[in-house]
Order: sequence, then structure tokens, then C-alpha cells
Amino acid sequence: MSGKYKEALTLADRMQKDIHSIESFMLYADYIFYYSLAITAEFQNLEENLKKYYCKVLQKNQRKMKNWSTVCSENFYHKFILVEAEMARLKGRHSDAILLYDRAIETSRQNGCIHNEAIACELTAKYYSDKGWDRIAQVYMTDAYYLYSRWGAAKKTQLLREQYLELLTAVIEQEKSFDSTEMLKRIFKSDTSGSHEALGNQDIDLVIEAVGGISAEEDPQKAALHYLDTAMVIAGADKGYLILEKDGELFIDAARGANELDTALLPAAVEDCTNIAAAVVRYVARSSEAVVLNDNEDPGIFAGDPYLSRYSPKSVLCLPIMLRGIPAGVLYLENTLVTGVFAPDKLEILKLLSSQMVHVRKLQYLLQEDTAFKKNETSQPLIEPLTKREFQILRLIASGMSNKEIALELKLSNNTVKAHIMNVYQKLGVSRRVQAVNKAKEMKII
Repeated sequence: MSGKYKEALTLADRMQKDIHSIESFMLYADYIFYYSLAITAEFQNLEENLKKYYCKVLQKNQRKMKNWSTVCSENFYHKFILVEAEMARLKGRHSDAILLYDRAIETSRQNGCIHNEAIACELTAKYYSDKGWDRIAQVYMTDAYYLYSRWGAAKKTQLLREQYLELLTAVIEQEKSFDSTEMLKRIFKSDTSGSHEALGNQDIDLVIEAVGGISAEEDPQKAALHYLDTAMVIAGADKGYLILEKDGELFIDAARGANELDTALLPAAVEDCTNIAAAVVRYVARSSEAVVLNDNEDPGIFAGDPYLSRYSPKSVLCLPIMLRGIPAGVLYLENTLVTGVFAPDKLEILKLLSSQMVHVRKLQYLLQEDTAFKKNETSQPLIEPLTKREFQILRLIASGMSNKEIALELKLSNNTVKAHIMNVYQKLGVSRRVQAVNKAKEMKII
């Protein structure tokens, strides 16, 4: 073998002797998928005897992927189809390859697998480029570039710029000419993660401008305050808290408004704060469901909250904050003077604002910074292996489930789920959900 994918294929072959140890994990399916792609990428450079061998490996891998697809098509069908497209390319079945590539892209998109959609677009672009159809290749490579960008794969987009400059010239020229606000508009328009059809262009422009201002902040704490200030202005609140999860507990990381906490004392535990509806905060953090309360309405399950009983705030809004689909904390807002301030349209704008915080690197840093979460430590082995239940819960966290949803899924109590999560944190050496998922992916255990 002498091609550029030789190293990947060699590594996949070496893993064969130990592959039985991960056969019960999702990682095994990923191994099969990428092993097959490594084979198809390097196939033309193989000697004839090796081609026969790897043809058998491909067929064996595809039988497994097809069987998995019948059980859970959402997870496996798009992978199976993409490898089928690559095999059709190698066999010269060009009309089949074209149809299969497009089906792989579409099914990846339908199932929200942005990284596999990006891979499928890239391979399709390479197929058309090799055929000399550069105009079509440019369309697919541009889609791949923006999908990798949305996924956060900065090194991959840089590699595409270096390898396929002729296919991405227009994109690179546009990026040079766009200011930061226009780049944010491109992110918003290409973001299909949420449903904000009810919002007008003016609302979206407002959020774009806000995210641009937050992104300009150099200090993570100032970025957090800027985000909180912006959310308060949009919602019409006169009091607000940005609350983030750490070590299984909730801490106020930024505060504004009436009885504002001394910033020198932040972060402060929610349980130690007497001027916030802690029961509401806990519920939203546990369920990932937004809560709106008005003092002229029945508070329902929150009737016993000491703060609500004592101060009766006119309007309360509590909204979950998600980072790459993983619950990271909550946004708590109040208007202490006016009832019914937090209307549905404002709630949608705030949801859009919060969903775009993934693009603000300083806030990502605030959520991810931890002495136990440095890049050079992610490759260290676990001090103690995860139990089957802990691994199960880690995977559900990575899928974006809240504690309440995990408890319902596994038929456990919330306290039991919380205890398992704390064990996962301890074994991974992290303190937040986002860190746990990132580190698990770095260690290739999910």
C-alpha cells in the first residue's frame, strides 16, 4: 500500500486482534463504518491479492451494517448507504453511485447526523471531481465545508481549504469579504437545529447583532454578562441569572438586577441564594423544559417555593441552556413589576439566542474550562472503568437527555440518576456534562 489512506487502513487492521473488547459498544459500529471507508478510499492503490482480501472484509462489514440498519435505521442506514455508494464507484456503476451518494446525504440530514452528512458530501464532491465535473463537485464540497464548520471541525475545514482550493475558491473569497455579522447570518441561515419559523427577519437580525457583540468579548465572564444583559433586554426583564451546572450542582455564574449578587462571590450555589425561585431552576435543569410563571396564575407544582411565596414576582421565565444539544444550565429571568411580560414570541427569540451560544467560543470556554479537562489529559486511561449503567447514562447524556428523561428511560429515580452521573464525572475527571461528553469522545468510549 502506498496511498494517503494507508495509515488509517493499517491502524484499522491492527485493531482486529482486540476488536472483540468493544463489540458490545456503539464504538464498534463506528469502527466498522470508518474501516469500510478507509478500504474504499485506499482500494485503488492496493495490490491485486489485497484487493481480493479487502473485498471480503467490505462484504462482511456491510452485512453487519445492513443487519443493524434493520434494527435501527436512524443510526445505521445512512452509513450503510454511503459505503454502498463507494463500492458502486469502485465497480464503475456510476448511475448507482450517484443515486446512492444523494440518498446517503439525505438520510444523514433527516436523522440529524451532521458529521456523516458532511462526510457524504465530501465523498460525493471527490467523486464528481475525479470525473472532471468540477461545477457539480464545487456544490457538494461547499456543502461539506459548511457542514464541517457547523459541526465545529475547524481543522477539517482548514484541511479542505488546503486540499481542494480550486473547489472552494468562491467560499474562501466570500469569507474574506464578509464581516463578522454576515458570517453569523450564514450560520443562522444554515442552522436547521431549531424551529424558528415564527420569527421575523427583524427578530433574527436582533439576535445576530447580539451574538456578534457577545463574540467580541475577550473575557469569558464578560461574555457571560453580555449574554445575560442581552437576554434581559430581549425579554423585558429587570433581573436575571445565568446558572450553570458543575459537579452535579447548580451555580450562579452571572447576575444582574434587583439585589444583585456581589460578583466577587460568584459562582454561588443556587441553594444558598434566597432571591431566586430555586424550585423552578431545579425543575428546568432536570427536565430541560422552559417555565413561565405570572403572579395572577396558579403556580402549580412550584406553590411551595419559599421565594415565590414570600416575594410573588410578577413574571418569571426559566429557560434551559443547551451546548451542542447537551443540557448545560439555565437562564433565569424576572420582571418584578409587570405581569405577563414573557410572551411566547419573546420566548422564541430567547431560545434562538441561547441555541446560538454554541458559536461563542468564550462561553464554550467558560463551560469547558477545568483543570481536569485539558487536552493533554484526555488520552489518559480511566482510573476505574465505567459500569454498564454508567456507560448507558453517559450515552443518554450525549444524546441530549435531561436527568428527568434519563430517569424515565431507565426507570430509575432522579436521585439515582444523579448519583450515577456523579460517578461518571469522577471517573472521567470532569465536572460538567459538556466536559464528560467531550472527554468520552476524545477517549473514543462513545
